[in-house]
Amino acid sequence: MIRDIVSLASSSVVGQVINLLVLLIVARIVSVDVYGGYAVCLTLVGYVSVLAGAKYHHVVFTGSKEESSKIVAGSYLFTCLLSVVGFVGLIFAKFFLNKLSEVSLVDLILITFAGFLSASNLFYYYLCLREDKLKTVFYSRLIPPLVGGFGMVSAAFFIGNRTLLVFFYTVTTLVSYYILKKNFVSKWSIPELISILKKYKSFPLFLLPAGVLEVFNSSFLLLATADLFGVQVSAAFGLYLRLVGSPQGLIVSSVGDTIRKKIVSLPKGHHSRILLRTGIALLGVALLGSVAIYLFANYGLVPLLGSKWGYAGQYFLWMLPVFVLSFVVPSLSVTLYVYNGQKYDLFLQVITALMYGLIYYWFKSDLSLFVLGFVTANCIKYIVELLLCVKCLKEQE
Repeated sequence: MIRDIVSLASSSVVGQVINLLVLLIVARIVSVDVYGGYAVCLTLVGYVSVLAGAKYHHVVFTGSKEESSKIVAGSYLFTCLLSVVGFVGLIFAKFFLNKLSEVSLVDLILITFAGFLSASNLFYYYLCLREDKLKTVFYSRLIPPLVGGFGMVSAAFFIGNRTLLVFFYTVTTLVSYYILKKNFVSKWSIPELISILKKYKSFPLFLLPAGVLEVFNSSFLLLATADLFGVQVSAAFGLYLRLVGSPQGLIVSSVGDTIRKKIVSLPKGHHSRILLRTGIALLGVALLGSVAIYLFANYGLVPLLGSKWGYAGQYFLWMLPVFVLSFVVPSLSVTLYVYNGQKYDLFLQVITALMYGLIYYWFKSDLSLFVLGFVTANCIKYIVELLLCVKCLKEQE
């Protein structure tokens, strides 16, 4: 298990080192407004991606190997269709939400295509994990950031345009799609695909609403601060989410995917021991990471990104409790999917969205109270999520 985690995490680390270098260069070159707009566009990619995949990628681990191959091979049919639905939704949102009025039609097209590719990549990524094609996973996380990163840095240096940044982000996902899909062949038919989709309809039934709420919840901080406190505050949190949240998310997902794979292959009596050891190890890493974030916020932010980002250090520090819990709990919560606890995931997202709604209403005029409420809500959410994981584990063992 440790070897699998190291293999996946190393591919994540290498790719994220490249992404971080690109991010640091781009954030130093472009204006705060341009970077803030780019962060909003990436948030919209997340919405389209969740809608397009409809959470059916979980079938890759839950179903038989034959079912997994067939649904991955035919996934482009429904991901493409649902991406178009997402594009129409973005068009309506552009006209009704003031904060999206500056997002151009070209931006929306690129966002939709990137969302489609991201959803498709998840299917092939999960299949590579199930079939132990870790070398393919490694290349899919190494080469795309190099290609897309070069384009982003060039665009930032010569033009500094948000649309070009989104374009090269889309190029990154396209290269990843090519690497993951290359040499993959599976015989399938539309009736077979429909049969599989019907068989596992509980995934979109419970997880799609939860997924949409999850994207809303994950983008709430960025969009709400932009609406209530201005683009500079939103850009600071966007910088945190890209600089800390993105590499953290990939590492955590690598650990979680490895746990999921291990749980499926081992007798149920061994599951609690694996989860306990993993949780303790992750907590130790999270505490070390918190120290690194503290040092970076106080002593590294301005030298690396320039004085224009000096104000952002306090926002990094405010997010430390969320960083620790979000590093530990999500990796362990894969048990909710393995043990058919999809309803709990939906419950968690609904409760979180309700808490965010109250925070938006109560603390809209005070940034400090708003962030304090946000951090408290996330701590509650992760503690409840951990308790639900323990509950599912006890029910199975």
